[in-house]
Amino acid sequence: MAGPELRRLLSLLLVPMSMAACGEEGPTDGEEEELGHPPAAMVASWTYQSVTEDGSPASLADALDWDPAATAARVHVQANGAYVYEEVNSAGGQLSAESGWIFVDEEGPTIEFHVQLTDAGVVDQQFTVVYGLSASTMTLTQSLSGSTYVYTLTK
Repeated sequence: MAGPELRRLLSLLLVPMSMAACGEEGPTDGEEEELGHPPAAMVASWTYQSVTEDGSPASLADALDWDPAATAARVHVQANGAYVYEEVNSAGGQLSAESGWIFVDEEGPTIEFHVQLTDAGVVDQQFTVVYGLSASTMTLTQSLSGSTYVYTLTK
């Protein structure tokens, strides 16, 4: 009888100890959930205001390859990392959109966009931009086809 009782006692002691050890090794569940989510200041609806190409002013319509009837573009960033990019006409009507999720790297100022849906349907695309964030302005810098584009967006 001492054998089963001893095993039961050991299991009662070892389970809590192993659970405590697991909890000390890594981030808590709340910390893991936040990994890659946008900072609170980024969670908003942003409107593209201007763009430069290699340091010179450029056309947003050309740089973003807008729908011909578009007059503005916006990106909406949610706290859980979901995003929607849309192009709108002068009345605010949506002409085109893409959506997916973003991963914000807390070590360096980069955002990985994971595009999952466009007007053409389901896609699996990814691109990375460097971002700057201050008050109500965000900049996105993207290297594309040998050129560097810097977009300025406001809330």
